Amino acid sequence: NSRLCMSSAVAGYTKSLGSDGPPCCYDDLDHCSVAFLIGTNTAEYHPVLFQRLLKRKKRNPGSVTIVVVDPRRTDTAKAADIHLPIAPGSDLALLHGIAHLVLRENGQDQAFIDEHTDNYEAFFDIAARWTPRRVARFCNIPEKRLRDVAQLFHRRERVLSLWSMGV
Repeated sequence: NSRLCMSSAVAGYTKSLGSDGPPCCYDDLDHCSVAFLIGTNTAEYHPVLFQRLLKRKKRNPGSVTIVVVDPRRTDTAKAADIHLPIAPGSDLALLHGIAHLVLRENGQDQAFIDEHTDNYEAFFDIAARWTPRRVARFCNIPEKRLRDVAQLFHRRERVLSLWSMGV
């Protein structure tokens, strides 16, 4: 099952990250300023990870902002600081919209991008098409909420994005 189920993930990880595993560890949860959860009901399917985030929030309020992207009001969404209940199937549009806003404000680390990526301009061209208004309509969320989340990516240095089979 892991060969069949995870083969596309392994190929994607290897091509985009140079390794066949997710690029983070539990320790990263203790140092991020934003935990962006998309396509995952972490409270139910990754309870150790989720409890670690909640313990950190309780121990040090304000140390981490939890953003959950999920059409459903799950236990994970209920614990979030920001819940984006996007329309089902609109995850990629949301991500392009966040990228659009970050790039428009020059919030990217251009030196890192130049050194570690290829064909960045093609991505920028795609993200540029996903204006905040278009994304808000497509995802069925308020444009202000999209802008608020994009600001978290733009203004914070330690954003940890976590995803699972829902994306």
